[in-house]
Amino acid sequence: MKDLVREGINIQSKFKTLIEQGFSKEDVIDIKNRIKPYLIDGKYLYHYTATENERSIKTQGLKPASNANYNGAKGVFLTASQSLYKANLPQRLMDLMDDYYEYEDAYDEKPIVRLKIDISKLDVSKFTWDDDYMQNQYGWNKAESDVDKVIESLDIWGTIVYTDMIPPSAIVSSDFDYGS
Repeated sequence: MKDLVREGINIQSKFKTLIEQGFSKEDVIDIKNRIKPYLIDGKYLYHYTATENERSIKTQGLKPASNANYNGAKGVFLTASQSLYKANLPQRLMDLMDDYYEYEDAYDEKPIVRLKIDISKLDVSKFTWDDDYMQNQYGWNKAESDVDKVIESLDIWGTIVYTDMIPPSAIVSSDFDYGS
């Protein structure tokens, strides 16, 4: 148990260092160019969240999560997956969907909404890799540079993290189309 806690602290420390040092201008240009094939319609990613949060998000923006799935990236997860069922969702959203399917009649509306985010309105230097990427549970991660890790996180897990608030102006639509 101590080793697991120590590993979590190590990962958080590395993440904090990454955020403090940020990406160079060249890195930002590299990310912008390399992220394009993963974007929906050339400039969008999705964020899935509990429907009950939608109203406040549309007025206040998306605030970075204070608790990640794993001892890793604290931020707003963004996915290239148009399908809820193929998205690498945080555990709390998977639990919510399990509850919905078990007690569907008790819900007035679907419990998770899909938000379409215009990433051209975001600061690319605030992207980082997903917490599942940090954990590297399956040993799939091969990238060595921070830029490569961001792209590989999208490539392997279908998600990245934005470490700052996403303003309401970057949220272009919301729907309950879970795809297949």
